[in-house]
Amino acid sequence: MASFKKINVAGVVIRDTSGRYLIVQEKRADIYGLWNIPAGHQDEGETLQQAAIREAQEETGLRVELIKDKPVYVGPTATRTHVFQAFPARIVGGKIKFPEDEILQVRWLTFQEIKILNQQGKVRHSSTMRSIEAVEHAAPYAEC
Repeated sequence: MASFKKINVAGVVIRDTSGRYLIVQEKRADIYGLWNIPAGHQDEGETLQQAAIREAQEETGLRVELIKDKPVYVGPTATRTHVFQAFPARIVGGKIKFPEDEILQVRWLTFQEIKILNQQGKVRHSSTMRSIEAVEHAAPYAEC
């Protein structure tokens, strides 16, 4: 029986007061052009919450704080060896600036716009859409 190491991936779902979500367009060859929430692997010695905050800043240039310490979504990624957890967050500083070797663009899109991208196969994985849906369908956002 083969064993594998579970890899944790953490991300943030950021929604502004207009109801738009901050998403990034991936540049890596195998996922080129697909949209995702800011997310990445958990580094050794950091919590999932710390990983989510770090990845948001690395991918967008924005400093965020989590609205809740508990994720709004937990589930597998396409590889099934990764566990994805998304946390609701808000921006507390910074300006949009992204690493051009990893990210094509960072945009604010409505839930409907993201749903259309998902229907067109342009969203990275179902965990991305499920994370955004969890925030979209939650009680008033300030309470997420």
